[in-house]
Amino acid sequence: MLAKTDFNHREFHPERFSNFFQEGKKIFIHSENNVILILEFLTTDIIRFRYTTNGFFPKDFSYAIDPKFKRKKVQLNIIEESKQLIISSSKIICSINKKNLAVSIFDSKGNLINEDSKGF
Repeated sequence: MLAKTDFNHREFHPERFSNFFQEGKKIFIHSENNVILILEFLTTDIIRFRYTTNGFFPKDFSYAIDPKFKRKKVQLNIIEESKQLIISSSKIICSINKKNLAVSIFDSKGNLINEDSKGF
């Protein structure tokens, strides 16, 4: 017989965009309810997303990234508009909605690849 386990899963929903800044290869995007999104282009077509709700990011580790992986130097273009923050490389366009930090990813021709449907 399996023991019943109670998981207290809670989705987080960032509120309105507050500010952003770039530090090296990372772009820090803040919301009004203290959610922080770090967006890092590892190559021109690989983006890493990290979120925190408490202002603290644990040691940088990912099961998805091989420790031997060599990050590439990526030229980024950042455009801040009234309703979105657009961060792009030569191959990928990442749009951050300022209403709720929802992420939409497009190829360089503007075709939608992926978009957030709700919180994280």
